[in-house]
Amino acid sequence: MSELAGGDISQWSGKTWGAIGDSITSPGGGTSTVDKLYHDLIAAEVGMAVTNYGVGGTGWRTPGSGGSNAIYQRMTGFADHDLFTVFAGTNDWDEVGVSMTLGAFGDTSGATSFYGAVDEVLAYLVTTFPTRKIAAFTPIQRGDAWYNLQHGTSGVSLQDVSTAILTVAAKYNVPVLDLYKRGGMYVQDAGFRSAYMSSSSNVHPNDAGHARLAKIMRPFLDGL
Repeated sequence: MSELAGGDISQWSGKTWGAIGDSITSPGGGTSTVDKLYHDLIAAEVGMAVTNYGVGGTGWRTPGSGGSNAIYQRMTGFADHDLFTVFAGTNDWDEVGVSMTLGAFGDTSGATSFYGAVDEVLAYLVTTFPTRKIAAFTPIQRGDAWYNLQHGTSGVSLQDVSTAILTVAAKYNVPVLDLYKRGGMYVQDAGFRSAYMSSSSNVHPNDAGHARLAKIMRPFLDGL
């Protein structure tokens, strides 16, 4: 570990990070107005290099509208990194490109269910990069999915999606930061959205929102 300006010390100085996710992770953060995303901010603080594997509209199982870029479908294209994180799930809940089939613990195929997609991705990362640090983030809350609001006719809530990530990650002993319950993103409130979300979006953080997330994520990553 090396010491940064102001006495800041991080195990990630000089390391590489593969940031996997959806539009919140992808360049622009889902909107052209965002300058620095959560991973850009953390990387600048600790002195590490980030490879951005974010693809807008996608998720663990969701390929995006008319696409085939679900994380379980594109994971074999990931290069080796010291750290991998997966931050996704909101588009799976929103059924972008494929209907929500939650499935159950024990599913192992992304073609079958959401549980299966999470299992397939984490199993791949653990077995392909067994000496690297791997972690996940549950999705932040959305203004249209607060608490147990179900999506359409699927009967699945965003909290169910977060629970699935936590449950499967425990199987592989992969640490998870539960941003759904501990993210401090009050997106159901209009005043908060005005301050921290892009154009009052209930999905995409703005620069201030990404800075808020980075402050929560940084200690978690330092503790891996």
